[in-house]
Amino acid sequence: HSRRRAHTPNRPQPPAPDPESLNGLDLLLEQVAGDVRSTPGVLARGGLGAARRLVRRPDRVVADAVEYARSFQRVAGPPPVPGSPLLAARSLDWRFEAHAVPFSDLRAAAKAAGGSVNDAYIAALLGAFRRYHEAFGVEIDALALAMPVSLRGAAEAAKGGNDFAGVRLAGPVGERDVRRRIHRVGEASRAARHEPALNALGVIAPVLGRLPGPVIARLGGSLTATNDLQASNFPGIAHPVYLAGARITHVYPFGPLPGCAAMITLVSHNGTACVGANLDPAAFTDPGLFAQCLHEGFAEVLELAA
Repeated sequence: HSRRRAHTPNRPQPPAPDPESLNGLDLLLEQVAGDVRSTPGVLARGGLGAARRLVRRPDRVVADAVEYARSFQRVAGPPPVPGSPLLAARSLDWRFEAHAVPFSDLRAAAKAAGGSVNDAYIAALLGAFRRYHEAFGVEIDALALAMPVSLRGAAEAAKGGNDFAGVRLAGPVGERDVRRRIHRVGEASRAARHEPALNALGVIAPVLGRLPGPVIARLGGSLTATNDLQASNFPGIAHPVYLAGARITHVYPFGPLPGCAAMITLVSHNGTACVGANLDPAAFTDPGLFAQCLHEGFAEVLELAA
């Protein structure tokens, strides 16, 4: 894409990389060599720090280990609430729905409720899920929700890149008061962000990466199949851009369905919050109805910006 509608013939391009020819064995050896080189640093950072803490405060180390084990059970164990009986079925099919709202309105609604943009976004999704369940005569108080949270502190924010971990929450889908729902989403996400074992899966990921593909798929599916909703949002391009002379007006994210009932993602694009909802039609037997519920869920939240 380009910032200009007109063609830019002399736009700088990166130099072409030198050609390489690697076979499977070469790649494996290169990967093992990289792991060996990084092992001393990992051991030094983790082992020496733990040794110092053990010498200074052995009682604190034991308490921290117990708390970490409990936290790991919360992070990697079953979801905090059972899945919705209405959305229990799963298939290999998908149905994509799109929705868009002004990003400034979503931000204003979040500010009016004392929450973040993500809090307001999740609250809108929960409102949509509540409406969908009510249409089928099913009442639930909480929804099995998974979403990423940032692991970067203020000092690392300017460095760019991604550093996040997934958390699972009990989404307050039964909360009808919009302000209260936004507040409860914020409380739950902040509590999850302070879990000691929040990044435990990231630590063991290099080990899991050595397992055969089918085993990884089975392990991943066991962690996500019980989620009714997986949701995320991320900033996109904040200025007008063009592709082959045409202005790009919307960018709808298409998230995968890793066993969950719905994967819904928001990306901001030049002042528009573009929402892409990937639904499993076995769970959502009336995806058209859910699309209407999605519209109403966001409208309910955006009323706070009026």
